[in-house]
Amino acid sequence: MRVATLAVALSAAVASAELSHADWRRAVQPRVHGASAVGGSSGKDIFRAINDFMDQSAAAHQMRDCESFAHDELDDVAARLRRHQSQPLADFYQKKSDKRTLVDGLAEAGGVYSPRYNTTRDAKCAQVLMAWAHHVSDAARGAVAAEGFSLPRMPRGGPLDTSDQQYLAAVPCTDCHYAGPSDRGDRAESATGSSTAGLGLPSWGGDSKTTAFSVTVNVTDKLDDPQDPNWTFKYYYDAGKRASRYEHGMYQVAEACVGYVTFPNACNATLAADGYMYIEAMGTCCRRNLAAGALSLDWMQSSQPIPGGFLNYSTVNGVATALWAKSGNTPNYYYATYNDSKYPDYVPVRVVTNIEPVVRWDFVLDTYKVGPQDVRILTPPAGCDVACPM
Repeated sequence: MRVATLAVALSAAVASAELSHADWRRAVQPRVHGASAVGGSSGKDIFRAINDFMDQSAAAHQMRDCESFAHDELDDVAARLRRHQSQPLADFYQKKSDKRTLVDGLAEAGGVYSPRYNTTRDAKCAQVLMAWAHHVSDAARGAVAAEGFSLPRMPRGGPLDTSDQQYLAAVPCTDCHYAGPSDRGDRAESATGSSTAGLGLPSWGGDSKTTAFSVTVNVTDKLDDPQDPNWTFKYYYDAGKRASRYEHGMYQVAEACVGYVTFPNACNATLAADGYMYIEAMGTCCRRNLAAGALSLDWMQSSQPIPGGFLNYSTVNGVATALWAKSGNTPNYYYATYNDSKYPDYVPVRVVTNIEPVVRWDFVLDTYKVGPQDVRILTPPAGCDVACPM
């Protein structure tokens, strides 16, 4: 099994130079909230909002009505956008089976006056706009605009009332852009009296006053061990001591211990303030140089690689939570309690550091304790200066 050191996983997630914070924010947010400029309470409202947004945001493309485009024009626009498509974004949507995955094979069927012609044309307009909004990065849009072609607006009549499966797959806008009175973000705003957009960034492991805590963690890691991906460890963290500790019991050996610990013996790993990880097992000790160190208390606020951001509200393991994302090579998700009936706000609930295959920490909330940690377990063991075997 892999080393369960979150600092390593998150600090290794360096953002792609191509993608901005805004790019990842759009990608990891599955649907809009009530205050969104591209949301609406009906299909026509949504299409109108998208058109208003595009008229302002993509004015360089000389927006035209969808109904003015022929099939070959839309095919050409789609091909141009594909050349500027961000592969990390495309891969992200595909791995999640996200509705923003582009649909291939929208071929013309029927003559210019047939109902099918308009159905397919409308679907192509929606796909072109989705490609521009969700597959072309902010950094690439200047190059796209320089090519001088027009983009279509969404159809003026709103979404078609049809059972055509190709059309429905190509036009998911009404699912993701619905922001009517039943939107969870609106309900949460009404209940708390604060805007979802104003929910601040959490500290690692708790609210702004929390600097040290301990908790039991259930891990699911299918990335490194798809056959046996689940185990449990005890986690200790103290920002003041700049250290954290992972205690793995019998049969719970982490990757950091492999090569030093004989399975199934217990193993403890301490990330100390001196930059080393100390491995203790079977009465002996070794150390590894680990530049990442313990996770920073303000890891979500840090500009390395880019700051995190609030996404939405969710329910995890029966607990009401808020969800934030911290971008990197893959988005990293952090769930903490919010407006839950049992637990105070900002208690950590879940961390996901990889989407597929999943790498996930689930915190056992009844074991969560705030307070300074025993300095004896967070300092380098005496005389431990032997390098661990590779």
